[in-house]
Amino acid sequence: MPRHSDSARLQRLDDLATLLRLGDHRTADELAEALRVSRRTLSRDIALLRERGLPIEADVGRGGGVRLHRRWSVDAITLDYRDAIDVLLSVSIAERLGSALFLKRSRSIRNRIAAAFAPAHRNRIRSLRRRILIGDAASQRVLATYRPGATAGADAVNEAFFELRRIDIVYIDEHGRRTARKVEPQFLLLSWPIWYLLAWDELRHGVRTFRIDRIQQATIDSTAFALRDEQLFVAAVEGIGQPL
Repeated sequence: MPRHSDSARLQRLDDLATLLRLGDHRTADELAEALRVSRRTLSRDIALLRERGLPIEADVGRGGGVRLHRRWSVDAITLDYRDAIDVLLSVSIAERLGSALFLKRSRSIRNRIAAAFAPAHRNRIRSLRRRILIGDAASQRVLATYRPGATAGADAVNEAFFELRRIDIVYIDEHGRRTARKVEPQFLLLSWPIWYLLAWDELRHGVRTFRIDRIQQATIDSTAFALRDEQLFVAAVEGIGQPL
C-alpha cells in the first residue's frame, strides 16, 4: 500500500508540474479538481514542488490563480558525459569556495546529476569535493607568467581527474623545458585564477605539481589508480597557498 501511494503521489506531482508548465491561468480549485485531490493536498504538493526548485506563484484568496513565475523558461537540459563532469566539478568548486549565493541548491544539483551516472561512478562523485583544494590568490610574480587562454589539456585533465585514470602529459616548466610525464591526477588546487594539478608522477615516484595552463598535451590512459594519502599532496602546496 505505501509503495502504491508513493507512486501515485509522484505521478500527481508530475501531472501538477505539467499543468503549470502549460501556462494556463488556473485557480487552486481548478487544479485540485483536475488532479482529483483536496485543496489541502494541493497545497502540500505545491510546497514540495517549490522545494524542488519550481518557481510557483499563488495569489492570495480562494479564487486566486496558481502559475509558474512569468520568467520561467527552463526546459529539460540534456548534458553529455563531459558536460556533466564539468558541471559536477563547477558545483564542487563553488561548495569549496563557500559561495553563499550557490550553496543552498548545490547539493540538490549535485545529487540530480549524480543520479544520471552509473552506480560505479557515484562514489567518485561523492569524493570530488574533498579532492578540490582552494589556496591563496596567485601572487603578482606568478600572474606575470600566467596564460589564461592556454587550456589545451584541460578537458582531458578534468575527465582523468573524475575517472581516476592515469594521464600522459607534455609539460612546459617555468624554465621553458618540455618534458613528457605519466601522472595520476589526484587533486586539483585553485590559487585564483590559476589551477594546479597535484599528481603522483609515475616516472619520478613522487608528488609533483603542474600548472594546468602549462600542460601542452594530455592523453588519458586506460589504467586506473587509487587515491593516495591526502597529506602527501597538502604538503606539496606549500608556497602556492594554504588549502582550505
